[in-house]
Amino acid sequence: MLPLLTVIVPAHNAAKTIRRAVDSVLAQGSGKARIIIIDDASDDGTGDIITNTYPKETADGTITLLTLRQNRGPAAARQLGMDSVETPFLTFLDADDRYERDDALTLMTEEIRRTEPDMLMFNYIMDYGNITIRKGYRPPVKGMMSGAEALTDKIRRENNVWHYVWNKCYKTAVIRDHGLTFHTELRIAEDVRFNDDYLQHARTVSHIDEYLYRYDYTNAASLANRAATRQMSISELEQWWHSACERCDRLSIQAPALADTLHRRLCLTMLTITDKAGKRDRKELTARIRATAHYDKAKKQLPAARITFAMMKIIKKVRQTVRRLIVRP
Repeated sequence: MLPLLTVIVPAHNAAKTIRRAVDSVLAQGSGKARIIIIDDASDDGTGDIITNTYPKETADGTITLLTLRQNRGPAAARQLGMDSVETPFLTFLDADDRYERDDALTLMTEEIRRTEPDMLMFNYIMDYGNITIRKGYRPPVKGMMSGAEALTDKIRRENNVWHYVWNKCYKTAVIRDHGLTFHTELRIAEDVRFNDDYLQHARTVSHIDEYLYRYDYTNAASLANRAATRQMSISELEQWWHSACERCDRLSIQAPALADTLHRRLCLTMLTITDKAGKRDRKELTARIRATAHYDKAKKQLPAARITFAMMKIIKKVRQTVRRLIVRP
C-alpha cells in the first residue's frame, strides 16, 4: 500500500549526520513514509553510506537514492526529489537534522487525513548545542486557515516558521497542477520563494501545535550555515535583489493592502544585500539598486527599514556572542 507521505532529504557531504536523519524517519515505523535521498555530488561517501547501511530499505523501495554528478545546491536537489515523488503529500528533511519525536509522521498523517489541507505546518526546535529554543506559531484564526489568510499572515508577521520547507507538508497535486518548482538559480532563500509560490495556490492550511522537527545549528557544514557565511558575488547579490522585487510584485497583487509592509521588507532586503557585499562592490551595487524602479517605489519605507535593520544587527551580534559561549565544540 502506497504511504501518504514522502520525505525528501537533500544531502551534500553529510557522511557524519545522514544516518541520524534517516534513522529518525525509519524510527516512525514501517510503511509510514517513503524516503528520497539526493546525494548532491558528495565526495565523503554519503551515497555509499546509504547503500551499505540500508540495503533492505533500498531493495523494498522505502529508500530511493538519487545522485547528482555536479554540486548544484539545495534547490536543485530538492527539485529532483520532488519530481520523483509518487505519494499524495511530501515533506523535506535536511541531512543534518532529525525528527524530534518517533510519532512525528503519525501526527502529520493523522492531521492530513482529518483536515485534508493543501499545506500542513508544525513547530520546530533550534538546537544550539547546550541550549535549545522552541519555535512555535500562533495562527491568526482558530482552526483551518485559508490560503489567503496564511499568505497575509506570512507577509505581515514574517515569522521564521513560514520561511522553511522542512516544517511543512505539501500536497503533490497542488505542486503538479500549478507547475510549482524550486528556483534552482537561487542559492539563498529558495525555500522562501517556494512557499510564496505555493501559498498563492493553496486553498487551506492546517497547523499542528507540536514540536516535531529538530534543526541542528551546531553543524558548521549545514546548508544554512554554508549559505550564511559564503561570500556572494556582485552578480549573485544583484540577482537576489531582482528576485526580491519580483516577490514584492507578486505578493502586492495577492495582498494590495500590505503594500507598505512589502516595500519595507524590500528595503530591508536591500540593506541586507549591500551589507553582504564586499567593500569594493558595495558602492556599485548600491548604485545599481537605486537605479531600479522598485527602489523608487519602496524608498519611502527606507528610514523605518534602517531602524529595523540596525536592531536586527544588534540582536544578531548578541546571539552570536551567546552561541559562542553555549554551543558545544
